Amino acid sequence: MTDAEPQAVQVDKTSDGITTITINRLHRRNAIDGPTAKKLTEAFLEFENDPTQKVCVFSGANGTFCAGFDLHEIAKFNPGDAAYDGPIVDANHRVDGRNIGPIGPSRMQIKKPVISAVSGYAVAGGLELSLLGDIRVAEEDAIFGVFCRRFGVPLIDGGTVRLQAIVGLGRALDMILTGRAVPAQEALQMGLANRVVPKGQALAEATGIARQLLTFPQACMNTDRTSCYYSAYNATSFEDALTHEFDHGIKFYDDAALTRALNLFLPKDVCDSIAPDLSTFGAKVLSPQVLNWVLDAERNLPYVKTFDSWGRRRDELITTEGWRKLQALGIAEGMAAIPYENLHGEFSRVHHFAKYALWCGSAAWVNCPTLMVDGVASLFRKHLSNPDLPEDQLVVLRSAYERLVSRDPDVAWTTGQWMTERSGGSDVSMTETVATYTPDRTRIVKAADGSELGPWVIDGFKWFSSATDANMMVMLAKTPKGISTFFAPMKRTLEQKDILGNDTELNGVHIQRLKSKLGTRALPTAELELKGVRAWLVGEEGRGTKEIATVLNVARIHNGVTAIGLWGRGLGVVRAFTKVRMVGRRPLWERTAFMRSLARMHVEYRVNVLFAFFVASLLGVTEQDQIALFTGRKHGSGGGLGKVPGVCDLAMAQNLLRLLTPALKGHCSKTSISGLQECMECLGGVGYLENDDMQFNIARL
Repeated sequence: MTDAEPQAVQVDKTSDGITTITINRLHRRNAIDGPTAKKLTEAFLEFENDPTQKVCVFSGANGTFCAGFDLHEIAKFNPGDAAYDGPIVDANHRVDGRNIGPIGPSRMQIKKPVISAVSGYAVAGGLELSLLGDIRVAEEDAIFGVFCRRFGVPLIDGGTVRLQAIVGLGRALDMILTGRAVPAQEALQMGLANRVVPKGQALAEATGIARQLLTFPQACMNTDRTSCYYSAYNATSFEDALTHEFDHGIKFYDDAALTRALNLFLPKDVCDSIAPDLSTFGAKVLSPQVLNWVLDAERNLPYVKTFDSWGRRRDELITTEGWRKLQALGIAEGMAAIPYENLHGEFSRVHHFAKYALWCGSAAWVNCPTLMVDGVASLFRKHLSNPDLPEDQLVVLRSAYERLVSRDPDVAWTTGQWMTERSGGSDVSMTETVATYTPDRTRIVKAADGSELGPWVIDGFKWFSSATDANMMVMLAKTPKGISTFFAPMKRTLEQKDILGNDTELNGVHIQRLKSKLGTRALPTAELELKGVRAWLVGEEGRGTKEIATVLNVARIHNGVTAIGLWGRGLGVVRAFTKVRMVGRRPLWERTAFMRSLARMHVEYRVNVLFAFFVASLLGVTEQDQIALFTGRKHGSGGGLGKVPGVCDLAMAQNLLRLLTPALKGHCSKTSISGLQECMECLGGVGYLENDDMQFNIARL
């Protein structure tokens, strides 16, 4: 469809990091219609996601900020028409996170500073848009107001929420109930405007403020900004607000080893860009809500409901709400998506694994399917870059890949990685599971997502199958040409619903029993019988070990980072304990022998952290060529080699990665076990308690 107003939203970026977003609809006094709302939302999302851009200036062209919602659009309202691109104002379009509002980005709390430059009228929905700004600069003849009052149009884009938080309930109700015009000087007096400038000077003044903000350390400034908004909109009490402020200000920075690694392996601008995300997430994973999810997942273990009420085998795997909430949180926070979004090029892996390290101690092992998702997405990306991939495989792999790297919990898939069998254990050369090429083009049964089922039929038995609740699986099976890698969806459709209303069933998978595995009982690990699994061959037949190596190598790095993440959590508990524990009327931190042991533990931990992020940096560097081939564009933010010390060229990075990846897994895993044992000892008997205080429970780690 042709864009009737390509200049309705103009975006300009400067090299020093200022994005200017301008509404430009002269014939409608910058009122917002449906297409403009979408463009505004996309512009703000692009600003948020661009690490080179730090501050946004939001303005209106032609002497008017925004006259609100374009009432001419009401006549065209027809959301049932597939070609309709007008405003979305029906009752079904409820608030759902940060989804688009009737006038665009009104449901978003922008993640970086925004300065609204207000000229002329900012009324009705235009007033609501101006409130997106942290600071409002108004020209001397600017007018604010709830002018939609006279037309019987309610505020549905955050006006009743943001306005009272900014000017107070009394002044907000005065404006909302009367709909009167509020001139610039009065707006300044009530705090609605922060500065008043001569006519025509709002944009220049706002840009000047933006340049001032660029001179400050961005991570610290954005952390304080986030705490202000939490206090205004989310805090349940004064104490909660203070706790949030302290946690966000200190938790991420409490781990000096992690901070040191980021400063070593990232340029300053990238470090500043990701610090608010890490700080916010560091506090979130220690929040009571998340820790209660962990408790639920680890106390109420998964189980299998083998038969339905009619005696038919269903093998329904039941997991807890805590497990599902943690999985959704990890997906939304980009635990798999970050390296595939690749916003920071070769530095994206450092950001990814830093956040992942913070996550592990509060993941209740949902990070296990996450690491498999990462490895399988990398494998699929490699094959999707192959121009000779058959069309039917291309469609299926593309659909699966997009789900694997999605941040939407309702769309995203997790995956299992099934290799181990009774006969050979980790020796995959002894695989007994068999795959037979049996295409059946007459079948009407499809995968649960509507994709075609594969032409291969797999039969066999898998002894250790983690992530049994996954949406898909990648596995090894024997063909006439040798061990090969296959992909299959976990569920397939039924030709008709059964008596209980089910329209899907497991894709030839039968759960024999769940494993009671020390330390990871919350993770549904199972013995599986495979009978008639319909699957797709991945890569070349007979070269399955080479194909699955891509998944394994990514998983090994995850394993190493998981180890330091758990160890770091344990050391954090010990540091907190040391500050409050009294021994013989003296604080524990005054006990020389104890502090000497604690110092040694931290030195060992720091070495492991640097090792892990050295390898993570190598992965980020070496996968950029594959990403460029897949996306058709090269990122090139750091000259291709990042900040990996001593690495001279790509070939050296590839060789080091191949050499150090298994060493990382082996070394960090073993040292973290002994490290966590010492953390338990530091707390005395309490350290060995598997209690319900998840934040202090080191034994579970």
